Amino acid sequence: MNKEKKNKEVHLFLIWEKARSEESRILSDIKSKFSVLGIYRSAWSDRYFSENLSRFYGEKLPDQSFKERHCGRGEFLAIIVGDDKPEYGYRETSKGAALVNVNMFDAKSLYRSWTNGGHRIHASNDPLESRHDLALLLGLEAEPYLNHELDGERDLEIRTLNDLVGAGAWKSIRELFYVLNQTINYVVLRNFECLPDHYTMQDHGDIDLLVDDYLAVSFITNARRVFKSRSRVLNKVKIQNEEVLFDFRYLGDNYFDQAWQKDVLTKRQLCVGGFYRPDPENYFYSLLYHALVHKRNVSQDYKKRLAAQAQGMRSVELTEDSFDPPAQAKGLLTQYMKDNSYVYTPPLDLSVYYARSSGLLMRLYRIYRLFMFNMRQLPLSAFTLTSLYRRVKEIFLRNLFRLGV
Repeated sequence: MNKEKKNKEVHLFLIWEKARSEESRILSDIKSKFSVLGIYRSAWSDRYFSENLSRFYGEKLPDQSFKERHCGRGEFLAIIVGDDKPEYGYRETSKGAALVNVNMFDAKSLYRSWTNGGHRIHASNDPLESRHDLALLLGLEAEPYLNHELDGERDLEIRTLNDLVGAGAWKSIRELFYVLNQTINYVVLRNFECLPDHYTMQDHGDIDLLVDDYLAVSFITNARRVFKSRSRVLNKVKIQNEEVLFDFRYLGDNYFDQAWQKDVLTKRQLCVGGFYRPDPENYFYSLLYHALVHKRNVSQDYKKRLAAQAQGMRSVELTEDSFDPPAQAKGLLTQYMKDNSYVYTPPLDLSVYYARSSGLLMRLYRIYRLFMFNMRQLPLSAFTLTSLYRRVKEIFLRNLFRLGV
């Protein structure tokens, strides 16, 4: 592959319904600046329009939201383009100054000025956003477009799109993981040996993910919270006709040390089954941590699996007897964490048992952490003495005697 093709990027423009009065002018300018690789016409269903919009932008946009009324609910156009000579620079975005593809960003800004300002034109700012958008809109990766050669008008034929991939329900867990692979950094932490043929293993009723962004994975998967508490991360995702349970552990939730969480995500491995799992070392020690720290007693299942994994690892001596009593297993874990400068952390999720301490001080500390987490989620207008008192009372009374039980 020559240098020009190697540097080529695939991007996306959306011309929402209320910008289509300038469609011809915008398309003409796009063709003068980029290689047009595909044009799609889409009319999302009334049933899923608001849900699609929320999932696409990664924020809650209810029916008749300002964005929906501003952009329109009618048919819109998606244009896939190639940028043969991408240039990067800082531009002011809705999230502050960011390093973006200036060819795309400046074109988007121009087209927005032609359509009376606002956000009636969408465009990807970098390859990560492009992969996200293409996966949800088309269920495709960006790579196939990199070597795409235009073939006259055939390639410019306008094709039709329906709702986002996964709208209503996912066709299969393979489809779900395919989209996750393009959109977010994640691993299936454990109990993945049955995937993708079966969702869960015996005695393990949910799929445990570690992700770098909780809100992003919630919107992408179209998940629904099982519990109202913001500290709980158990969600249900509809796959075909079944509600499948997922735990979305995320960076900074103290499920285990954040530095360790980052290492797990950095060293992840893609399975033949089409999903990411931890590398063997992180899988073994994170499972050992889970068994010793998050469980009151180590199950026989975990003893067998950990002992079997240890046989294939260098300098690791661990048998099923190492857990009766668990001093040897705990020593092995503590030494590993010390060698990697990891520390034990009490989970933000109060439903997770924490074996390091179940005393009153630890209970109060964990409730305090939950309280601070909840306060960060509230708008400034909510900080009145009355609301503060009610919030403190609710959290303390609900959790003081439940922790560690």
